[in-house]
Amino acid sequence: MTALLAALLLLTSSPQPCSQSLSAAIEHVESRGHTLAVSRTGARGLWQVMPQWSRWPSWALHVPAIGRWEGCRILRRWQGRARRQCRREGRGCRVMVRALAGYNAGNAGLRGRSRRGMDYARAVLARTTARGQATNNPWRRPVTRATRRARALRRVAHLRRVER
Repeated sequence: MTALLAALLLLTSSPQPCSQSLSAAIEHVESRGHTLAVSRTGARGLWQVMPQWSRWPSWALHVPAIGRWEGCRILRRWQGRARRQCRREGRGCRVMVRALAGYNAGNAGLRGRSRRGMDYARAVLARTTARGQATNNPWRRPVTRATRRARALRRVAHLRRVER
């Protein structure tokens, strides 16, 4: 109980370490929003944090605020490692993709050698860009059926104008 109160005081006194869209995307991909989720390997909570990586007891990871805070803290550590790895590799290395792959698959994901980790990173980033929150580029958003139809109608209207 004391740890829970301390965590709530900590969370209300300091800012959220991750962006809200990234946090929502990871929560959806990891646990589909179930706060009491427990994986086969023992990961717990919304972010599926392994208890041995956490500073809190395993039961506290089921509290959404604590699980989110711990997941963001761990992801920030992976971002630092990914930044250093990308400096070593040079061009063509995307820090956030490598950090998410590392968060999911460990060092193999960080180096880009884990297919599972890279697929996880793509799923999370696709979820953030699908809402248009991670980028202002409208071409990165998924094309829906309504969008395709509107484009086809514009093409037909343009062809009719050209024929006249």
